[in-house]
Amino acid sequence: MSTGLNTIAAFCILSLLFCSNMDALKIAVLPMPANSHIISMKTVSETLIKKGHQVSIILPEDKCSMVNKIHTIPFKTMELKGLQGENEVNGIVGIVKLMYSVQGTFCRDMLRNGTISTLIKDYDIIITDSMYLCSFMLPQIVNKRNIMIGIQGTLLSPIGYPAYPSNPAYIPQMGTTYSSKMNFFQRVKNTIAACLKELVVFNLMNYLAYSIKQEFNIRPDLGFYELMLSPEMTLVAGDFAVDYARPIPPNMKLIGPLSCAPASPLPEDLENFMESSGERGVVLVSMGTMFELPESSIPTLLAGFKRLEQKILWKTKLNVKNPPDNVKIVRWMPQNDILGHPKLRAFVTHGGSKGIYEASYHGVPLIGIPIQTEQQLNIGKAKAAGVAISLDKNNLTPDVIVEAVAEITNPRYKGNATRISRSIQSRPIPPREALVQWIEYIHHNDVSHLKPVELNMPWYQYYLLDVIAFITFCMYCIFKISKYLLCWCCCNRNGDKVKYDYKIRPNATGLDDFF
Repeated sequence: MSTGLNTIAAFCILSLLFCSNMDALKIAVLPMPANSHIISMKTVSETLIKKGHQVSIILPEDKCSMVNKIHTIPFKTMELKGLQGENEVNGIVGIVKLMYSVQGTFCRDMLRNGTISTLIKDYDIIITDSMYLCSFMLPQIVNKRNIMIGIQGTLLSPIGYPAYPSNPAYIPQMGTTYSSKMNFFQRVKNTIAACLKELVVFNLMNYLAYSIKQEFNIRPDLGFYELMLSPEMTLVAGDFAVDYARPIPPNMKLIGPLSCAPASPLPEDLENFMESSGERGVVLVSMGTMFELPESSIPTLLAGFKRLEQKILWKTKLNVKNPPDNVKIVRWMPQNDILGHPKLRAFVTHGGSKGIYEASYHGVPLIGIPIQTEQQLNIGKAKAAGVAISLDKNNLTPDVIVEAVAEITNPRYKGNATRISRSIQSRPIPPREALVQWIEYIHHNDVSHLKPVELNMPWYQYYLLDVIAFITFCMYCIFKISKYLLCWCCCNRNGDKVKYDYKIRPNATGLDDFF
């Protein structure tokens, strides 16, 4: 009897497993081949795998080791090295040049690998990176539905993605350092920056997209703008708690930061270092995975760190010799887990979106040292939220560093950070669950009705310029007609009066006699 029950139980379990596997999706993931983007897309992939879906990440060969245990589809391309100090991405012109070069090289190298399109032909859906031009190309080649992920959590696109709303009346643009509350002249400059960015970036990316489309014969019937509107939906890994609130279209969902999670226990050496700091705590210093401050700044930084009461955990690849006793140098560290440690007092960062969201999730105040334009915007958002201060990388001195740490440890910054942390952690649907729910929903449903018609309207219709011109013309015509009728009526009345006076005074011989 027991054997029969065991057989039935085993059959039921196998049936459930089979049924659940029937709902599993085959998903291809295409990140921008930069370290921070790959790490974020790794989180996306792991989340989907935990829900039973089959995931493959399309990566350069030298980056495959970053996503161990996840199936990869590799291709050969150039190596994107880290950038240090005064570099070619300093300023908006440098960003555009770098983006143009990197986007074109990565995209062409990937598309030349014909096996990629063959391997993913039987996949159900493609998840792509909104910062990557090839995210609009590959889904068209294999004719698959495309879900775009804004993994950086920002609603400004350096490649001119038109679905991102960014009204320059209150949304600071790249190349500016304003907050959302601008005076008249700041709004003028901000509008000019927005127009220049759209003209330069859109036209450059249009040219690049056109050349890639021609080379690989990708949808010649679609223009660049139509190609950019082809994704089914955009899921933005951000939160208005540390961004400027604005209306977003129905085919864009703000799901929350994906990289944030409760802190896990630290490795023993890091845990001992954190605990040894006592009540003063630890300041974390990290410029991300791609950027570094120039080596010439090392003596200044060490002189400032030496004067601090706190201990310093500095993640860097620079050659730092003879650090002070309160400074620990590491090549790698679990950033999210350290940010969640109770001994951490502040985070010195270049201003990458991932680090800002992780710090905000754990309620850690920030000292921003932005290296390029996008990071200035990110730090500006954190300053507007009351959780950050900003330093100029070109004007760092030991005194500036000491004063900055003293300022950021003021309780008001911690209070604001704690308030934002509660807001992010108590989202009604956790970001990773929202990610999976929307991907599954889009796969099973037609969501074309969520795309606003406005995205396909000519600019003069969107801004009602044709309607305004028509109404203005009509008002002008009404004014002219009214003026004519009024003059006609007045002239008629005066004419009748003249005739009447002439009849009374028949001997009148001139106009002067009428009056």
